[in-house]
Amino acid sequence: TLSSSSAASDVYKRQGEEERLRRKHAHTFLALVQEGTDALRAGPRQYIWIRRLLADYDNLQAALRWSFGGGEEQIGAALVGALGHFWFRGGLYDDLRHWTTRALEMEEELPAPVRARVFSTAGLMAWAMHDQEQGRHYGRHYDGQALQLYREMGDERNAAWTQVFLAGQSIGEPGGYERVGANCREALAQMRAMGEPAGVSQALNVLGELARFDGHDDVARSCYEEALAIARSTGDRLREMMQLENLGYLAQQAGAYEEAKALFLESLPIALELDSNFAAAYSLTCLLYTSDAADEEDSVDLG
Repeated sequence: TLSSSSAASDVYKRQGEEERLRRKHAHTFLALVQEGTDALRAGPRQYIWIRRLLADYDNLQAALRWSFGGGEEQIGAALVGALGHFWFRGGLYDDLRHWTTRALEMEEELPAPVRARVFSTAGLMAWAMHDQEQGRHYGRHYDGQALQLYREMGDERNAAWTQVFLAGQSIGEPGGYERVGANCREALAQMRAMGEPAGVSQALNVLGELARFDGHDDVARSCYEEALAIARSTGDRLREMMQLENLGYLAQQAGAYEEAKALFLESLPIALELDSNFAAAYSLTCLLYTSDAADEEDSVDLG
């Protein structure tokens, strides 16, 4: 009996030690992710942080499983709030959806700062699923909730960012520029006032996309060109690639095929540098389409 009691005591001690180590492990990786939260959202260090977290992704998944599997759900929710842009930009949509759904189940228990970040991640989840109408509905709901919380907390910086992402939920929707363009311009002015170049270029891109889909090509071009200049001055290669592609698409739609080809060719090496298969495939597809369109136009002229 004594030996069995001693053995049970040893088991409990080992279990307690394992639990302590798992908790410490989760806190360590939460601190790591929170350190990179701003960089992961946008800017020249975004892909540096994405690669860093991808290298530690087994550890991050272990921390999430422990947190939501009986450990500390608050840690799990904080991880979800900090990992949104990593999942989104990294194309890890299944994990984005799975863990965000878990965090939303306990939203009422979360302190306001964590709840706001979870709602922001949920906005990205809605954009990633972009089942058009349903995605926009949920995206506006969650981004709107996050915006309200940030304003209540007096967090002007995160409120401005969230206002931009909320406007972005209307990209591709007829009348989006007229409906939410003013809100995006308001956030853009706030980003300028705060000296937030990554936020300025993000707002300009969203405003340009809203304008392009509503046929305001001159407005779109002006936004893309300014965002491109900011990206180049700050070394933001992802933003530079995106703006080159956007400008290429505008040129393509206007029938300026040589200009479009030059822009897509300039964007392609950046996509390869960033190891973005999706972006590289997009640039190549646009290049092929532009070349075919130019050849077709030439044949018509010759005919």
